[in-house]
Amino acid sequence: MNHMLRQNVFTKIEQIDYVAQMEQLCEMLFQNARSSLTEECYEALIGRVMELKEYEKAELWGNRFFEQYPRLLSPYKVRLKLYFETGNKEKFFEVFSQLKESSVAVDNKTLELIRMIQQ
Repeated sequence: MNHMLRQNVFTKIEQIDYVAQMEQLCEMLFQNARSSLTEECYEALIGRVMELKEYEKAELWGNRFFEQYPRLLSPYKVRLKLYFETGNKEKFFEVFSQLKESSVAVDNKTLELIRMIQQ
């Protein structure tokens, strides 16, 4: 589903509808088979809702992602990107502090994002 959605080949209304369906499916998995929600599932859903500027949904799923996978870099990155995009410096630096306190290795893209917002 994400393969087609990320290409933005649908009309705006179709895109919104399909993203909503994707979110409903992820919600069912979250409620009934959480272990089926992979890192890729979370990243795909969060990316699509952020494209639609549905930031509250992105935050909800970003927090769920972090709760399920706290030892991966991706949950930190999607939340950093969300708070950078929305201009929420307080939450950005809260996530940044969590990342610093963790044992998660940081990649160059994440370092660049952090440097950009610190300026």
